[in-house]
Amino acid sequence: MAMMLVADELDRLTIRRVRAWHWLAARCRAGSLDRELIGGMRPEECAYLAARALQLTSERSRRDLVAGLDRLLVADRRATVFATAVPVRRARVAAAAADLRALRERLLAPGPLPARGVAIVRELLSDGAGPLYGAGDVRQVARRAVEALAA
Repeated sequence: MAMMLVADELDRLTIRRVRAWHWLAARCRAGSLDRELIGGMRPEECAYLAARALQLTSERSRRDLVAGLDRLLVADRRATVFATAVPVRRARVAAAAADLRALRERLLAPGPLPARGVAIVRELLSDGAGPLYGAGDVRQVARRAVEALAA
């Protein structure tokens, strides 16, 4: 049985049980909840954000994100085509390789991680209009994620 911290109507933190509908709603609204976390909302602000934070920071989620970073870094070193519908901007990956490796190491570190940082990594890897695929600076986003994970 998973538990979460949620602020009550007086903004006091209370422990609540994560219900099945919290998990389901957090999965269905993952993108918007991730953007809210990235924007600075605290997971404690509502039960759905808290459930999403638990999903993002789980060992499985962290392993999946590390695997995604590994695929990016290996594809760059081998100069192969990264198998996605939208081609990865390999020059940007090469320029940000050190930052992406630092991000990878932070995700592998033992202990809890802030959900905001994990959400930034998830968005970096999955946003087809983001810096890996479209516009933006991969190095800047990777550094922002490392800082958020260290908070």
